[in-house]
Amino acid sequence: MSPETLSMFNLYGNMLIETEYFITLMDMFIAYVEDMSETEFGDRFTKMVPDLMKAKDMQETMEIVYKVAFTNNKISKNFSIILNHHKQLTISYL
Repeated sequence: MSPETLSMFNLYGNMLIETEYFITLMDMFIAYVEDMSETEFGDRFTKMVPDLMKAKDMQETMEIVYKVAFTNNKISKNFSIILNHHKQLTISYL
């Protein structure tokens, strides 16, 4: 990757981090992790971390997450709520 491309990613990355959207997204993520750490999903997530660390790309990562998230109906419902909320935030940001 060229130095110009890296510079551009750095610039846009820093701009994204400073947005209200990013701050809100991170706050929601932290709150969710705190809540979920005390649930069955938290236990499952902890057990899947080693597999996530071994994932070679985003596709493999998402396959692991979906497999765990959709093996339990209650977890599936919670995961769907998170995806829908993220979609609404993204649309409202645009």
